[in-house]
Amino acid sequence: MYDSDRHFATTYQNAPREFAFHATTRAEFESWQSAFRPRLRQLLGLDNLARDLADHTPTAEQRAVEDKGDYLLETWHLWTEPTVPLPFYLLRPKNTTGKLPLVLTPHGHNHPHIYAGITHNDAEAKSAQEGERDIAVQAVREGYLAIAPTTRAFGETRVKGDIDKNAVHSCRTQLMHGVLVGRTPIGERVWDMSRLIDWAIETQDVDASKIAMTGNSGGGRCSERADREATRNAACARLRCRTHGVRCRDRGRGGHPAAVRRGPFLLRFPRRRPRARDVG
Repeated sequence: MYDSDRHFATTYQNAPREFAFHATTRAEFESWQSAFRPRLRQLLGLDNLARDLADHTPTAEQRAVEDKGDYLLETWHLWTEPTVPLPFYLLRPKNTTGKLPLVLTPHGHNHPHIYAGITHNDAEAKSAQEGERDIAVQAVREGYLAIAPTTRAFGETRVKGDIDKNAVHSCRTQLMHGVLVGRTPIGERVWDMSRLIDWAIETQDVDASKIAMTGNSGGGRCSERADREATRNAACARLRCRTHGVRCRDRGRGGHPAAVRRGPFLLRFPRRRPRARDVG
């Protein structure tokens, strides 16, 4: 008799790895990487985004500035698409000279403000403290210019129904609409991070050779995908990030593998990124 769990497990196990990693030298690694990156861009929908938005120039508006003592907390919007004013916090250290290193801290399945050290109730304060989620605050106090962006489908970028009931995210809605035009949630989020980096380099006193990205859970996944897609980030650190979530979970809105949000054909890619010791 048909067993869905067995069928899906067998399907995933038998899927060939298009870019299985077997390099043992740096030259082999770079060859693998140069072939992998354009394919990844295609599958995440980044090529479609680039074509669709070729005529769009992102613009930014500052909304507020708050003096936090040892740094400034600035609230901004960046139009990463004509219809997407992406909110982000810019944390600026005081009493600095010269170009600053930049760190972006995309969040996971939390409200965006928590990563900027803002909490609205005891539950958020507890989550921030126990998970050390005020990453942007930690960064600015180490001398970084820190951007704590809203991950798309969270915060102000949720759909109205989810905002009205204070749901944390609208990820499934984002997924279902995006796939109709060849996009993925993770692709749109990587696109947003790249536009933020462009903006920071062009308008802020940033050392373009010292750019890092780090996040927790989904923010870690976004950081890793952005690092795989581009070459300008000097460092990437993912925190508490599970690589593949393929178990169907029914939350009352239809079961689907969590991994599907991270891109089509995900399980035909390497299970892990290569380590330094793999290539000497």
